[in-house]
Amino acid sequence: LIKTNTLNRMKKSVRIINCARGGIIDETALAKALESGQVAQCAIDVYEDEKNVDKSPLITFGKNAVFLMKGRLPERPISELEHVLKKHGMKIEKRGDKLFCGGKLTYGEYKIPGDVSSQYISALLFALPVLNGESTLEVTGSVQSKDYITLTENALKKAGVKIEKNGFFYKVKGDSEFSFPKSLTVEGDWSAASAFLCMGAVSKGGITVSPLDVLSIQGDKELLEILKKIGATVSINGENVTVKRGKLTPVVVDVSDIPDVVPCLSALLA
Repeated sequence: LIKTNTLNRMKKSVRIINCARGGIIDETALAKALESGQVAQCAIDVYEDEKNVDKSPLITFGKNAVFLMKGRLPERPISELEHVLKKHGMKIEKRGDKLFCGGKLTYGEYKIPGDVSSQYISALLFALPVLNGESTLEVTGSVQSKDYITLTENALKKAGVKIEKNGFFYKVKGDSEFSFPKSLTVEGDWSAASAFLCMGAVSKGGITVSPLDVLSIQGDKELLEILKKIGATVSINGENVTVKRGKLTPVVVDVSDIPDVVPCLSALLA
């Protein structure tokens, strides 16, 4: 009864509620009308195929989200990521202090610069496996914060998601399922510990932070080597890391791969 031409004759931004029978609405047509904005919202209690509801275009249709652009959030760069997402089916629009996101991400060939934010790459690596087709992701230019990307790759492996990698070119199989073990141990966060470790470098009594894994692949553990170069005293006892004040001297360090420690380190070096 309700199909494409029916929906097109309705007032734009109409709301549709169906709690009668699934077959009276063409779900594919309704999904397209939602995407175009002809239909603003719908509430569906019944589906065309009740035995395979998860395959309904209304279930797989992208969700809408609104981000409040307050605090430091608006200062974060998103233009590169926004361009890629729009190219692959998403709708992103900023209105005042709100960022509206909708549409549905589609599989395909993705390309993103590696010198802006590793979070772009991590986000895409988590999203691409659940799309309904195979995708590729090419990270171009110099790649910063490589260790954060490695953490993402390890998380995918633990979830049973397989990706092929050649340098920073990824081949990602679609229709994958995330299946994490029932029990996971989350190791101590070196980024969160950086403030206390830097405080220890100016403390005579020192500060001990635990638990921290000095063999972790987290890039921010490099802070320990920087503190040693500055002249702080660093001691390690299992997962306990203690930093005390020593004879501090100025140094020049490259922190392009560990940007999260920059605020604390800058305060210390000042």
